[in-house]
Amino acid sequence: MEEEKDINSLSGIFDIRQFLTNLISLWWLFIICLGIGFGYAYYKNQFIRTIYSANSLISIKDNSNPLFTNNTSLTFNWGGGTTDKVTTAIVQFKSRTHAEQVVDELQYYINYTKEGDFYDTDAYKQTPFFIYADTIKTQLYSKNIRIKVLDQQNFELTANFPSATAGGFNYNKKVGERVQVPQGDWKQRFKFGGDSIQLPFLNVIIDKRGKTTATGEWLFNFGNYWGGTVNQYKGIRIVQEPSGSSILKLSLSGGNKQRLIDYINTSSVILERGELERKNKFAVSTIKYIDSSLVAQEKALKKSEQDLEDFKDKSQMLDAITQNSDFNQRLSEFEIQKRGIQNKLNYYDNLKSYLKNKTDYTTIQAPSVVGIDEGSISGAVGRLIALSEERKKREFAMRADAPVFQQIDRDINAVKDVIYENITSSTDLLNRELNQIYGQIGNLESQIKKLPKEQQEFLKMQRKFDVNQNAYNLFMAKRTEAELVRAANVSDVYVIDEAKDTGGGGTSRDSNLNYLMALLIGITFLSL
Repeated sequence: MEEEKDINSLSGIFDIRQFLTNLISLWWLFIICLGIGFGYAYYKNQFIRTIYSANSLISIKDNSNPLFTNNTSLTFNWGGGTTDKVTTAIVQFKSRTHAEQVVDELQYYINYTKEGDFYDTDAYKQTPFFIYADTIKTQLYSKNIRIKVLDQQNFELTANFPSATAGGFNYNKKVGERVQVPQGDWKQRFKFGGDSIQLPFLNVIIDKRGKTTATGEWLFNFGNYWGGTVNQYKGIRIVQEPSGSSILKLSLSGGNKQRLIDYINTSSVILERGELERKNKFAVSTIKYIDSSLVAQEKALKKSEQDLEDFKDKSQMLDAITQNSDFNQRLSEFEIQKRGIQNKLNYYDNLKSYLKNKTDYTTIQAPSVVGIDEGSISGAVGRLIALSEERKKREFAMRADAPVFQQIDRDINAVKDVIYENITSSTDLLNRELNQIYGQIGNLESQIKKLPKEQQEFLKMQRKFDVNQNAYNLFMAKRTEAELVRAANVSDVYVIDEAKDTGGGGTSRDSNLNYLMALLIGITFLSL
């Protein structure tokens, strides 16, 4: 038996019976080892931060305007299909530009901190107050300011400044600047909901959050815009569920659940808003063009109307003039047709000049605003706008020499060539039609010249008023159409499930592992 024990000892085989005998005889040492191990594990676990996660589901698909058909002059297909929209949306969510927009809207560069026994925690939306920064003015940068809530109406700000100047950052210009600060210990009392705080180094509004009565102390500061704030949100996780579908799951992890939820939901809102703005861009630019034209047209209409009324007050030949109203109506119709053709020719001239001198084609006005309803022209202009918009969307996520830009530019040039050809053929037809109208107007005017001079003058004023009235009514009708298109458009981004706090707890990484390691170390020491 003694030999067997020696053989097991020499061969290094673990003797379970011997171990259990030692464990029973040295139980007090085992308890001490475990106590030390678990005590150290508990101490280490106090420094482990709880990690939360938040997610939402959105859908990316083609949502057409429900009030208009595909050939409506102000409605165009802005994308290259659902697959392209999904790919573009994923790139946008992860882009620096998109992260900047969300961070700016939420002012995530303001850090709220609650001091703890072992580490400080992110107190975003856990404070009895909120801070809104005036981004036009420079703020104190990366320097904690202590805020002490005294009661429902008052709070106190304190800080210590080693010198008379400190680093600042302008979150509107995105540049660093120096600011003047009160050297030494600084303390000042303010009221919630009062006037904004306007200091050389701090320009904010601090107000109560709801009807909370909590008091206490917190820290806040204005943090690093690029590396500390924007870049961390570029890592948002995006998964297609199921793979290859148009359903995207957005996920974020971090130490403050509400901060994650707000970022994800606001991110979706901003993408949805931007997509809708792009779909409405053609209608909006057309409305702006019409509004600028209406100003001049309204002045011309009022003047011609006033001239006509003044003449009627002075004229003694209204009965004779009335007898020639049908004669004048025919001439007014030709004048309206002439102006319509001239407007089309002017549009074509402006369009040619725009295509030759500009590189951004997303602000071209709709051809229909001047009565051009040719499908070839409207379709080509719509295609050109879509390509130009696609290029702009890719510019912030890809290098300038990426092959995709070369292909888009080739497509743009091909569409421009088609437009030039259509303009040439349409211009020739319009000029021939215009010459015919000039001939018909000339025949009618030769007959009008046989009438008394006063009657000729009145008919001229009447025609001018009719033409201006018709042009004004046409612009108003086109503006109404554009407004309807803009109002009825819907975004291609639809939120299925927004991020929400459903009460689930976070995870403390490695906390259980520390306790397991403590147990193993205790057993190891005892076995030695």
